[in-house]
Amino acid sequence: MTQFFVTGTCTGVGKTSYSVDWIRSWRAKGVNGVGVKPFATGDRSDAVRLQEAMEGVLSLDEINPCCFASAMAPLMAAQKEGGGIPYDLILKHTVSLAEQFTHLVVEGAGGWMVPLTEDKMICDFAKELGFPVVIVARAGLGTINQSLLTVKAVHRQGLGIHEIVLNRFPEDSEELSNLNRDYLARRTGVPVRLTKFMQ
Repeated sequence: MTQFFVTGTCTGVGKTSYSVDWIRSWRAKGVNGVGVKPFATGDRSDAVRLQEAMEGVLSLDEINPCCFASAMAPLMAAQKEGGGIPYDLILKHTVSLAEQFTHLVVEGAGGWMVPLTEDKMICDFAKELGFPVVIVARAGLGTINQSLLTVKAVHRQGLGIHEIVLNRFPEDSEELSNLNRDYLARRTGVPVRLTKFMQ
């Protein structure tokens, strides 16, 4: 089985583009791979991109069972909108998809410690799934601190890291991006891949 949990060092770093690339790659090889984003806020645009990549195999509600209109952490969005997050039901739904599809990418919301409920965070959800983690980060200034903190937090949950993906935004220096990639690979012992801008 090839199943990943994709997290970011923060929001807007390219998690969805990374997930879409995996789905398209699988399907190009004839593999019925899918991707889901269990929690979303602001809108469902990420879920729509995942659905398009998998050619409509799953409905939007299957891809994204929990969505709030407010663009903030899921817990805060739920509190603002007077709703709640059915954490256990969404976990059960995601596990069910993992049993149906041998190739699955699960995209988190924002970063590793984004709150979902008063006592559950994205990291707890990932731990219960138990999939290898992919960390997507910006390639430029500030990524070393953010990436190392995320690596440490993932390991604290007892999870393995498949790779770190450094996404080089147009304003990021190529020289610094390469230096950051090489340092993080040496420091963490985790494969680090540098990509051009994807969002």
